[in-house]
Amino acid sequence: MVNDRFEQGHACVIGIGGDLPNTVGDAKGLAKILQDPEWCAYPQNQVDLLTGEEATRANIITTLETLAKTTNAESTVLIYFSGHGYQLTKPIKSYYLLPHGYNPEDLSETAVSGNEFTELLREIPTQKLLVVLDCCHAGGLNNLPGFQIVKAPLPPEAQKLFVKGGRIMIGSSRPDELAYAGKPYSAFTYALIKGLCGAGAIKQDGYIRAADLAMYVSQVVPILTDDKQHPVWDVEKADNFILAYYAGRQLQPKRLPQELRELPKVESTSSEFNDQLVHNTDTVASGDRAIAVGGNVSGSTFVTGDGTVIGSGNVVGSGNVVQQGKYNINAYSVSDLHIGDTYTDQPSKPQSDSQSGQGNDAEGANSVRRKTILVLAANPSDSTRLALDQEVREIEEGLRRSKHRDLFKVEQRWAVRTYDLRRALLDLEPQIVHFCGHGTHHSAAGSTTDASRKLSVVSEEADEGGIVLEDETGKATLVKGQALTNLFSLFKDQLDCVVLNSCYSEAQAELIVQQIPIVIGMRREIGDRAAIEFSRGFYDALGAGRSIDAAFEFGCNAIDLQNIPEHLTPVIKRRDR
Repeated sequence: MVNDRFEQGHACVIGIGGDLPNTVGDAKGLAKILQDPEWCAYPQNQVDLLTGEEATRANIITTLETLAKTTNAESTVLIYFSGHGYQLTKPIKSYYLLPHGYNPEDLSETAVSGNEFTELLREIPTQKLLVVLDCCHAGGLNNLPGFQIVKAPLPPEAQKLFVKGGRIMIGSSRPDELAYAGKPYSAFTYALIKGLCGAGAIKQDGYIRAADLAMYVSQVVPILTDDKQHPVWDVEKADNFILAYYAGRQLQPKRLPQELRELPKVESTSSEFNDQLVHNTDTVASGDRAIAVGGNVSGSTFVTGDGTVIGSGNVVGSGNVVQQGKYNINAYSVSDLHIGDTYTDQPSKPQSDSQSGQGNDAEGANSVRRKTILVLAANPSDSTRLALDQEVREIEEGLRRSKHRDLFKVEQRWAVRTYDLRRALLDLEPQIVHFCGHGTHHSAAGSTTDASRKLSVVSEEADEGGIVLEDETGKATLVKGQALTNLFSLFKDQLDCVVLNSCYSEAQAELIVQQIPIVIGMRREIGDRAAIEFSRGFYDALGAGRSIDAAFEFGCNAIDLQNIPEHLTPVIKRRDR
């Protein structure tokens, strides 16, 4: 049975190639998913793919002009550009997207300026427009003669179009960061394609939405790049419009395509996967498709073939270099260099048992740093007994069985005292802190007798709320919300999220979110069953690669699926950007 097409979907997908060869594979992979009837299901004739020598200034402008003429107010449009994006500051301040074949001495005729790009976008009649710029790759463009340049992920001129309405623009990295290449895709494009295949969908209604996708990508890319790359976007005033199907109109997400089932091999240093021409000295290559190599090339493999283009005359390095003819290489002291029509990675060597355990924190060239989740549990002897052991077990089980289990490491601390909390934060440097136990609520007297996570405290200071830890005797001691906030503020550079799975913790969440990006609390009393179900759904989704925001929705839904009338009790707070 052929799935129905996402008829309103239109796309222009660009990978410039040349000095950034990985961009071609990224663009082709995205176009394939968009056109595949089993996934996004865009009509094939409504996805324009420009890669390598086709991704010129003239072709890009023509394709975008045609896109404006063939779409209407009801269309959904995705524009993807993978290449260089640079802001020139001298002699004239201007932004350029650099397509294939750009000439640094004639940018006005060979590149696409920010103003031109803005006008082309302005002509597209729909507000359901997502522009994705995987720019600022390392390498390739080292300097432009006579110009002062800075890396810039988004054209300043175009950003004015995205202040309000449905339109969304995403850049792959901050201005001071690199965008890391990878195999089979760059870190950014891998997250983008995986999100389109359902990982970025918050609702399982068959659709992937633009803002949800942006949120997912912004969560995954820092994990893949060891926190070195952070996408930039602004969806605060945008509509979360439907972008595509994620499973060919089916509601249940499908098993991921083969190339997405394993984490990508992301370069550990800038230009590791994109360097084509390296340091050279007094080396001469002449004649079409000639290769000149100086120095040690032991272990290198050269496979020649018609149509193979290496750098198109681009040279990286210093020394006296002479090139004559087309498609030449000048290299010095090269190893493991593969050039030609076909190349297959050798399988990596298996790790020994001593190298492959959960406790292995050594990071190789293709490793991804795991996020540490610190689970804090406290159930004082003078409080209602809670099933905290069951909750922690569900957290660990959900992550252990997940497809992304290698991205997370769970650390537990029980019977937590105030200094245990501080020491755990210092020693473990977690990215997520999860507290399970009692919260406070100002009341007339005594602790609760039901299986809820509320501990009433007779104190005028309890109005701001807090969490309940243990003292030296194992009895309850209050940690006020402001004191807790002050502690977390000392770790604001490392913490991504704090989860307070305790009653009446919304007040504390409001305080803590001033320092930490995302905080989850409870707006009222929450029972043991609901608290456990929330944790089960939240960490199941996190382990499946969903964003924190999406995992929150899964947690609430897990409560609702069990017919527990507390699915609206959890609340998520986000720090203003």
